[in-house]
Amino acid sequence: MITIYGSRMNRASRCAWMCEELGLEYKIEAPSDMAAYAAINPNAKVPAMVDGETILFESMAINLYLVRKYGEGKLPDAGFDGFGRLAQWTLWCVTELEGPLVDILIQRRFSKEPNEAVIAAAEKALPRPLAVLEQALTATPYLAGDEFGAADLNVAAVVLVTSLVNFDLSPWPHVKAWYERCASRPAMKRARS
Repeated sequence: MITIYGSRMNRASRCAWMCEELGLEYKIEAPSDMAAYAAINPNAKVPAMVDGETILFESMAINLYLVRKYGEGKLPDAGFDGFGRLAQWTLWCVTELEGPLVDILIQRRFSKEPNEAVIAAAEKALPRPLAVLEQALTATPYLAGDEFGAADLNVAAVVLVTSLVNFDLSPWPHVKAWYERCASRPAMKRARS
């Protein structure tokens, strides 16, 4: 059984969602002894994953591993041909989109006195990557083409933050419709409940 360290309300939920989509047996466990947990993740952060002898940290690395090991025939971008696009969108979303969204999340949800300048800078940075995503979704309903794939999961797991901070996706109608399709998937709902 795969063990994912974290909770269903942090980045570990991305990995749970991938396990759900792939029909994998897994459990989510909160680290109880941080000194012992450092052997699994020396960063002392969640998530991390143990799958037999394989130990990984970083949610997107875990998801790339899971889809390559278990996703063939289950997700359209799990095979070798689609993996380049999967890696592209995964790296893109954590380098271009996640930073500004997390800045807003920290300020609005976790700061006693939100820094409005940080929020404004993050909101100013978001239209550019959202325009890239909007353009990609004008030709096909999903990043993997006509079917939901691992790239959709990884990017939607980051876009999910918009719902936590009430960021309006209406100016990007293809992104909004795509995200709603992704978020309505039963596997996503199971992963977060």
